[in-house]
Amino acid sequence: MASNLYIPKINKSAYKHYWSAALNELKHESIVAFDLWKAAGKPSIGPLYEGKNHAKYKYKLAIRDAAKLAEEDFSNDLYDVLCDKDYKQFWKTWKNKTKGSPTNIGSVCGSMIPQEIANKFADHFKQSFVSKMSAAGSVGVVDDESFNNDPHEIQKWMFSEDDVYKAINALQFGKAAGADGIFPEHIKHAHATLTIHLKCLFNLMLCHGYVPRSFGAGVIIPILKDK
Repeated sequence: MASNLYIPKINKSAYKHYWSAALNELKHESIVAFDLWKAAGKPSIGPLYEGKNHAKYKYKLAIRDAAKLAEEDFSNDLYDVLCDKDYKQFWKTWKNKTKGSPTNIGSVCGSMIPQEIANKFADHFKQSFVSKMSAAGSVGVVDDESFNNDPHEIQKWMFSEDDVYKAINALQFGKAAGADGIFPEHIKHAHATLTIHLKCLFNLMLCHGYVPRSFGAGVIIPILKDK
């Protein structure tokens, strides 16, 4: 066929989804600097040697940053469609980013039969699961008797506004929201009175020995790592 003779073909994996014109320019600069260094006899010192290393470093650093940013965007896109419960769009996004390339797994814990592998996963999560009744006996609790004997003893366990303020400052930006849709940025940029409300909430939870059920809710996003 004429297309086989005149249309160049390369493997689809040669193109990276994060590639850009800026990376092409840095690649060209790195090649030019390398050719100049090679033409000068490959000196181990001097401006040509330093220029070659500098151009190579800039090129590799830009590739790493672009790949990292693309991976973060990919995870955020998957998270958004999962929160919307749009599973068709989830797999469409997944296939668009990964090009639909399958991941071949040789064996899992020595098993190569799909049914056996599924059973091993089921057994693993069954052992990891802890029921509420069994967890209640394993979680350490504050001794109520010590509080009854000395009402002031509980003051040692109380949170202060400074404790809450330090915890808020330790929050990191760019993290996914929980089931309530609240991001760390919401808490960090909130009014200062939020610290007082949170302190009261945590101390009430401590005094009454009760944690709201919604505090145990979370969002689990299973993402296949094919690297």
